[in-house]
Amino acid sequence: MMWIWLLTLLWMFAVSDALAKMLGELRMTYGLGQFGGGARRENELPCVSVIIPARNEERNIGACVRSLIDQTYPKDKLRIMIVDDHSTDRTADIVREMQRGAAYVELVAARDLPPGWCGKNNACFSGAIHADGEWLCFIDADTVSEPDLLVEAVSFATERDLGLLSLNLRHTFGTFGERFLIPPFFFSSSLEISIAKANKETEAGGGCGQFFLFRKEAYDKIGGHEAVRGVMIEDVELPKHVKRSGYRYMWIGGERFMRIRLYTNISEAWKGLRRQGFATLRNGVAMWLHILKILGFAWLPLLLPLWNARQLFASGFSAFGMAFLILSILETLSFIVMYVGLISALRLPLGYALLFPLSLSAQVINMIDGWLKKRAGRLEWKKRFYGTPRQGKSR
Repeated sequence: MMWIWLLTLLWMFAVSDALAKMLGELRMTYGLGQFGGGARRENELPCVSVIIPARNEERNIGACVRSLIDQTYPKDKLRIMIVDDHSTDRTADIVREMQRGAAYVELVAARDLPPGWCGKNNACFSGAIHADGEWLCFIDADTVSEPDLLVEAVSFATERDLGLLSLNLRHTFGTFGERFLIPPFFFSSSLEISIAKANKETEAGGGCGQFFLFRKEAYDKIGGHEAVRGVMIEDVELPKHVKRSGYRYMWIGGERFMRIRLYTNISEAWKGLRRQGFATLRNGVAMWLHILKILGFAWLPLLLPLWNARQLFASGFSAFGMAFLILSILETLSFIVMYVGLISALRLPLGYALLFPLSLSAQVINMIDGWLKKRAGRLEWKKRFYGTPRQGKSR
């Protein structure tokens, strides 16, 4: 009996901590963290080089580049560089077609992948070598930008003397698999990575790698993407390097200015989240503790009230047993409200919140799958394989 009551108390602290973190993240992302309305006059804007790493992105690259061509940023101060990372589809052909009439759009070939490098980091570094803007803006190929994005972002970063600005994007979903798998990933990430801490503490990592706006001198000082060449999730580590070098960093909400659809089906989502979920927690002990925590969030909201109800009957309806039953029910309701808040923030039907035991359990299986794949050197992303036996090699 005592172990159930002890577990109930531990669960109370876990839910309270998670609720505080989630509310803080939602506030930073969707509330006070939003920027906009501070655009500078055109003649005050600096030169910007936009760098888009692209590997087999024929499905997305057209919309991404078109949204950047349509930017209100002065075209004589804008350079859009698409880095073709050895694509085997029509990515390069689509970019060449879009270059007509847009002299500031360039197609750059990524260098061959050196040993020990991850593909995206190598492509970003390949583009940065050719960039000459005062600011370097790294944008993923599966994003779509609103026309005022660059004007607002560069103005914001310049006025606050930032070395690096990262924006959270608005996520869109098209299939059940995406809606089922992606929310628990965001939930589990919020338990480990804090926007508030990333903005204040030097050693706290975190950012949104789909949009990184670097002051070029800050990028060069940290060694650019070479500083994180073998890191699969560079958006956790790059901000640390910037802050250690004495530059200011901010990570805020930019949902009004950019949107992204990460994956288009459950197979893509599984592979992509497997890579991100495992790579975010590289330490083995940390990963397994995180897995236990997620399993607790998946099933304790259902099991604890049942266990406490059983103990209440066994104890003859004691006041002590009744208090713990009420406490466990309140904890469950608090967690459900918190998860509903996440689903609502992602603009998904609230019914998906009821799937939390299954979706969080799927997140755990996904992380274990990533761990096993990486140990075998078979953690695959975009036809490149990563892991101890074949780190940095591709095929």
